[in-house]
Amino acid sequence: MSGAASPKDMKIWQTVFCIIEEFFSKNPDILLYICSTDGGQQAQRARLFSYWFNKAGQQERYFFKTAEIKGEDPKTKEYVAVIIPKNHPQAAEVLSFFDEETSMFNTMKP
Repeated sequence: MSGAASPKDMKIWQTVFCIIEEFFSKNPDILLYICSTDGGQQAQRARLFSYWFNKAGQQERYFFKTAEIKGEDPKTKEYVAVIIPKNHPQAAEVLSFFDEETSMFNTMKP
């Protein structure tokens, strides 16, 4: 696309993290997301979000855990992640649950 912003455009990732900050200011729990599979670009979306997260220096404030799970088609993968404030009183339990659930998706599907 001519004239389209680069995926690594600073304004894009700043906007994404403003949205995340607003989310946590209103919902002090957890944020779980699944990368869109539109166009088969889910792996690229997952890598880009990880890049943005690390570039924005968010590791000091949040736990960020990603996982790949089997998709409906055995040849595809879904990309999911959880973001949780480091001061969340049940952070360890949430992260453990995330690991268990994503592992279950990979072992239960053919």
